[in-house]
Amino acid sequence: MKPLFGKIVSNKMQKSVLVEVARIVKDPKYGKYYKKTKKFMAHDEENACNIGDFVRLSGTRPLSKRKRWNVEEITRKAEVRLLRRQQFGGRFSIYWLPQQSFTST
Repeated sequence: MKPLFGKIVSNKMQKSVLVEVARIVKDPKYGKYYKKTKKFMAHDEENACNIGDFVRLSGTRPLSKRKRWNVEEITRKAEVRLLRRQQFGGRFSIYWLPQQSFTST
């Protein structure tokens, strides 16, 4: 089975992650290219994946009702951002900074 490359969108489960795989498709009539995405459940034995990581998936035997893929390796780790305080009308609000760029490993 051909390996898939995708981004982790959820790691709330034990030893499982939700991976979003994107591909570019050409419209047959108009010739325009657009992005299609599909989400796959994958097995992460060490619970090493975090949201935003890019991973390579390999096909495996059915592990559960929806899991048919295994995380082979983490190709690029997500950049970790710190909490930041910002003042809004005299009150402080804590929020996460958005992930804008990634560092290659």
